[in-house]
Amino acid sequence: MAIVVIAAVVAAFPPRASSSGSGGTLGPDSLSQAIGNLTMPLAFPRCSVVTAQWSLQGSGSATFAVWTPASDQPSTCAVPPPTENITCPLGGCPTFGGNQLVCFEDGTGGTCAFLATQTHYTFVNYVPYDSSVWTSVSFTASYS
Repeated sequence: MAIVVIAAVVAAFPPRASSSGSGGTLGPDSLSQAIGNLTMPLAFPRCSVVTAQWSLQGSGSATFAVWTPASDQPSTCAVPPPTENITCPLGGCPTFGGNQLVCFEDGTGGTCAFLATQTHYTFVNYVPYDSSVWTSVSFTASYS
């Protein structure tokens, strides 16, 4: 329920525009639950390969996720997509209000790579609404 509300609030803000051209880098940025910044909407040039490097700031572990609205644009990209980075827990991955999950990783850091077939993506420091753990992750996203 909380993720759906957060997603609705974030949807009201326009995503950061990325520069077009041969590639670029966004970040470093952070997603800190402690200050209420759980999600960040971003846009990438269509058919670019996006690689997000993320790491936990502090101790413990975190869950880094990326989602996009349900596929409403068929992929016309000639580039093959990278291997998916979805490692759902035994109970399954969260649904994020019907959005398409692109990346879901637990731990202290990792790499999420995907083909930008849609125009909008949301980067998430996923913390279940019933958790009392406060986490912060830092990430840098590059695209080519």
